[in-house]
Amino acid sequence: MDSVSFLPQVNGAALTAKAFTVLSDSLLQVVTPNAKKALPRGETALYTDVRVSVGQVQSAKTPALDHFIFGSVPKVTSVSPSSGPVAGGTPITIQGTGFMGATSIAFIPLGGGAGIAVDIPASTSDTTISVSTPDLNSYPEFVALVQKSGKLSLDVSVTTSGGAHSEFSAKDHFTYLGSKTG
Repeated sequence: MDSVSFLPQVNGAALTAKAFTVLSDSLLQVVTPNAKKALPRGETALYTDVRVSVGQVQSAKTPALDHFIFGSVPKVTSVSPSSGPVAGGTPITIQGTGFMGATSIAFIPLGGGAGIAVDIPASTSDTTISVSTPDLNSYPEFVALVQKSGKLSLDVSVTTSGGAHSEFSAKDHFTYLGSKTG
């Protein structure tokens, strides 16, 4: 084994581990590099993919299994108000930490799946983001879910320019309210 690298998922050069020890065929102990200089300006976190190299061969990218985050990720502690109409346009305030440099908000179905991304101007506050909810009428698959149960709850996730995104929690939900049909 020649090296262990941390490749930023957004712009930036690879960071090389200071040292590593092979503990077994499937386990390494790694001393991470100082990533402070690699953080995008104003960022508190850098989301990376880990790569192990032997000669010219590099480990394959394995989504969700090879990530390492330097620093702290955004954390959503509240969304207010927490519900609104399917037509969207509800001004919401997202409270939390680590929002400096946030570039987008995603409304994602509980349990995962494709969500709705909303671009925002780069966040100038580390604790508060204000945005209006998207119109669900542009997303027939979501409207069908609202019609089935009369409402649809989505996780509100904050993503920074460094690629770090907030973890899902019960505190980050926004619920679209509609009429139950059939």
